[in-house]
Amino acid sequence: MKLVPIIEGDRIAGGPTNLVCEPRSVLIARTTQSSAAVRPVAGAPSAQDAGSGAETESTHRFAQELGALRQAFQAHGKSNEQLRTSSLLHLHGLAHAFAVSAASVGLADTARLATALEGLLNELYVAPQKLNPSAMRTVAQAIDLLATLPENSAAQNETVPAPRILVVDDEPLSRQILCTALKRAGLTAIALEQPILALEILEESRFDLIFLDVEMPELNGFDRKKLRTTVANAKTPVVFVTMLTDFDTRARSNLSGGTDLIAKPVLLTELAVKALIHLFRSRARTATPIALKSN
Repeated sequence: MKLVPIIEGDRIAGGPTNLVCEPRSVLIARTTQSSAAVRPVAGAPSAQDAGSGAETESTHRFAQELGALRQAFQAHGKSNEQLRTSSLLHLHGLAHAFAVSAASVGLADTARLATALEGLLNELYVAPQKLNPSAMRTVAQAIDLLATLPENSAAQNETVPAPRILVVDDEPLSRQILCTALKRAGLTAIALEQPILALEILEESRFDLIFLDVEMPELNGFDRKKLRTTVANAKTPVVFVTMLTDFDTRARSNLSGGTDLIAKPVLLTELAVKALIHLFRSRARTATPIALKSN
């Protein structure tokens, strides 16, 4: 089986149904004003290089900014419809500030995730009709993960192999959307149409993340639980892509081998954030969480 590029610039290239999405950008799209501000500054001192005093100050600042972000998110959940738009704008500003702080001290992973979150919040603010349980679930996950990413800039900038991501969806347009979203996050994905073929590949090759549409004709034959019986991918995060009308039901039910879920119609920025969340989680398991105390 030969895998060929599906994305050329921002359009679809012709070719077979088994495809590879090739990214060009390394960060999610964001507002013009945010773009220059959140880009890591060359030669910026790390928290380790700045000395213990700077480390304490940096940790204290991150704790305050993260605490403010969490409080604002909780307040958003309690806000009425009239205040929801202004609440999203406030959340967007806090995410931007956190991204700038992380970039200024060379915390690449933290800045990347915060910038992606900023982009998602910006889209929800501009188009509040896109606000749904799936998007808010992803926002909450991103905020929680920001507290557990390593504080050491050397750990966050460590060179690691490019993650292997698999997309399985029988609809060409859906595969295009998923691949475009991953491209915005600087990620490459192998996209397959047939679940049976995907299972055969998963039995032989390890992936770091899988996006799986749950509304495919061959899904019963594919059997989602078989993902966990493959040695290579027994612990690989699996994100189910499901219809928004069925999202709450699936969220409350057993995921049948899945790790997480995201709703259709998929928001490009949400899926990019979701991908970064699951890719960074494994690297954050051994990290020291950011202290949330302000004193």
